[in-house]
Amino acid sequence: MTTMRLSVALLFPLLTCILLSSSVAWSPPLPPAAADSVAFDVEYVNVASDSANLSRLNVYLRIVYDEVQFIKASKDSFRAQYKATITMLDTSGAGVDSSVFTDAISIASLDDANSTSKFRLRLIVFDLPPDEYTIDIKVKDIETDHEGKYNSGPIKLKEYLDQGFLASDILFLDNATKGPDGKVIWQPRVSNVQSNAGRILMYFEVYNVLPEDSFKVHYEVLDSDGKVLLEHEYWQRGDGRRTQNIIDIEGETLTHGSYATRVRVTYGDQTYELGKPFNWYLEGLPLEFTDIAKAIRVLKYIANKDDYKKLMHLDKENQYKGFVKFWKSRDPTPLTPDNDVRDRYYKRVAFANKQYATLKREGWTTDMGWVYIVLGPPDVVNRDTYNQSFSTIRTGKTVKAVQSWVYYQYNRQLLFYDTTGFGNFRLENPETLYEIVKF
Repeated sequence: MTTMRLSVALLFPLLTCILLSSSVAWSPPLPPAAADSVAFDVEYVNVASDSANLSRLNVYLRIVYDEVQFIKASKDSFRAQYKATITMLDTSGAGVDSSVFTDAISIASLDDANSTSKFRLRLIVFDLPPDEYTIDIKVKDIETDHEGKYNSGPIKLKEYLDQGFLASDILFLDNATKGPDGKVIWQPRVSNVQSNAGRILMYFEVYNVLPEDSFKVHYEVLDSDGKVLLEHEYWQRGDGRRTQNIIDIEGETLTHGSYATRVRVTYGDQTYELGKPFNWYLEGLPLEFTDIAKAIRVLKYIANKDDYKKLMHLDKENQYKGFVKFWKSRDPTPLTPDNDVRDRYYKRVAFANKQYATLKREGWTTDMGWVYIVLGPPDVVNRDTYNQSFSTIRTGKTVKAVQSWVYYQYNRQLLFYDTTGFGNFRLENPETLYEIVKF
């Protein structure tokens, strides 16, 4: 049975170093190199406040262990600390509420420090008058002083009255159970990591339905063209002021791509409609690559020639199977659903595509992208934008700009020359890279 996963957020933390060649065995990831910022995931949902005059925004902040710097705290433990600042802004850009806190994460094994599957999840609650707002979030790693930032688009907080039929926003979940009191206990989805592969879990609340009454829920899953692929409906008895709802959808018929869910809640002659987009992806296939052949093409830097050629010439179904097999054999934790090595590799590819793309080439195919994917971020970047330090002439072309990337762990410097003036940097000393990696 094909396994699938659901994704509602995708950010790209920097990658630790992974290398493979035809002449050497697969080696474990190296410790993460220096990064410029801290990546984190955010999800938020508007629900009714305990105060009739206010509206509540639940903000979920997810910090992956790999994004913060752990240091030795005692003989048997390591600790990382970060400071989070979450500010709610009105339409004029003025701050109306904020939450500032410092959090410490303790681990017993340094192996967990490089994990992309383990994380800290924090809930921050804001009760505000119904209106339109934006969220500004800053997360700073206290040890390195690196900082990540997030700014949301407009967020409309609805008016939830004591009387009147309404429903909250939809929140996707990783899992959900019922507590001893019958209330739902859940873990929200705040990343592209899915723990209950093959199912879509949605949570929402319905307000002001009397316990002796019932309401009807009709839900649909639509593809990117708006075509209804799945639908179902059910009746549920009210629970007074707040009725919790969990929708559990079997998603095995969905393929890799973008979708949306639509929910209609009907109570008497009133109907309330909810909706939320989501991404669904095949197990092992990164969301950035909707084409399996493209996901395989970027393996050219780590797959040996024979394996690479074989993968590229398989049909689509067998390419996917071969892709999964390729990464399964390189999974440092094969008994878990996650593969940190694979995820980190494709995060490097995604970063290279964003940072080093030119007018005619994808970022991962450029020399800078190649080096970044293989070695990770450099410890030091020296930029000579107007080539003031060099007067080099190469094959009849004047060098317009120079960059040098320094890697302390390899005691090497890589030079990139731009002879066009348009940011098309070429690696001047590839033999230095070959000394580090045996291709």
